[in-house]
Amino acid sequence: FFSHRCSTMVELDLSALERVAQAKHSAAGQGQTKGIPRGHLLTIWVKLNRVPVKFCTSAILQCFATRKCAGRKVSRGIVRSLQKQGCACTAVPPTGQWDSAVVVETTPWWLSVSLAMSLAPFETAVMKGLTKKGLDCDLVVQWQDLPQDCSFSKGLPFWKFADTCSLCSAAFGMFRRRRHCVRCGASCCRDCVFVADGRHT
Repeated sequence: FFSHRCSTMVELDLSALERVAQAKHSAAGQGQTKGIPRGHLLTIWVKLNRVPVKFCTSAILQCFATRKCAGRKVSRGIVRSLQKQGCACTAVPPTGQWDSAVVVETTPWWLSVSLAMSLAPFETAVMKGLTKKGLDCDLVVQWQDLPQDCSFSKGLPFWKFADTCSLCSAAFGMFRRRRHCVRCGASCCRDCVFVADGRHT
């Protein structure tokens, strides 16, 4: 069968973020690679609203395009683009309703500065790249803690931002901070976060 391979590269224009970082900081740190600030992982989650059949590598496979296959290709496209920007990142198996998940471990100095200020410009740049690729999708970029025994091959849980604790149903507010289970991503309060039931620790 005829093959019509198409590039899955998701072109990300992060030049605006670099200009902002250079304007706020001296150029002394240029060329250096920094770890993700705050001791967290930066995670990128994509949910496809429809399966993009053009991501299939063969015309005959378009009839059997699956969400899982398309999600893997989207992850690889984001990883390749971020690696060109100097980031160290990994595509991980998504969990729940998500079709694509990427973990960013290290970034160039200017991107670290931008991420420390706000995630919104980076999320906007990634969304523009996905839209330019013709993808109809939902996107979430967030910080997440990493379990000590986490294996990327098993997937990474998505952090849920519920208004109440998933265990005791207490409402979050000024005096009750929202915490997250690093194993399942559930929102929980301080009193419940240490419950060792195999799911919440």
